[in-house]
Formats: sequence, structure tokens, C-alpha cells
Amino acid sequence: KMMGKLRGWIFAKICIGCGGHQDNVFEETRNICDWVNKYNNKNNAVYEDTGDNNVVIMNEMFIIMLDTDNNSEFLKLKTQYNNIPNLLIVNHVEFQQYIIDNYWEEASI
Repeated sequence: KMMGKLRGWIFAKICIGCGGHQDNVFEETRNICDWVNKYNNKNNAVYEDTGDNNVVIMNEMFIIMLDTDNNSEFLKLKTQYNNIPNLLIVNHVEFQQYIIDNYWEEASI
């Protein structure tokens, strides 16, 4: 679970080559993405108490971080689930850039 400026959940896998349990990585990833798609807006809202009522301030992010040499399957995943706004499918380099682009703040002195 991620807590802080970026809130949500992260699923991280490495899949190099094929055979053995490597073949299960993309199936596991699809299962998680399907779950996020099904339950996306029901259970993952972050609320802020405004006194009179609770207001949704953000939906938790679901990060799928997958490093692989199977670029065609990786791109299929990204394309298949790109319509889910709080699901991010990236490799570790893309995730670092996402953090820099969206959450980095220059320290004030």
C-alpha cells in the first residue's frame, strides 16, 4: 500500500524469458487489472471530512509495475486497460518519470 502524496496499491513483477512461472506473470497481471476494472470506483475512494459530509478528494491509484523483455505482451496490457483512469501500467523507468512529472516538488529553502 502506498500512503502519502500518491495513495494506492502497487503490483510489481519482473518477467524475463518464458517458461516456468514466467508464463503466469501476464495472467496474474490481467487478473489484477480486471479486478481493478470491476471494483474501480466502489472501494478505493479517499475521503476528506469537511464537517457536514465526506467529499471524495481522490481515487487510490493502482500501479502495475512490470519489467519484461516481452514488449508485445506488455504493450497489449497497456492498450487493453488504458481506459481505467486510476490504473497505471508501467515499467520501473516509466514509473520513476511519472513520479517526477506528477509529484516532485523542488525543496524550498
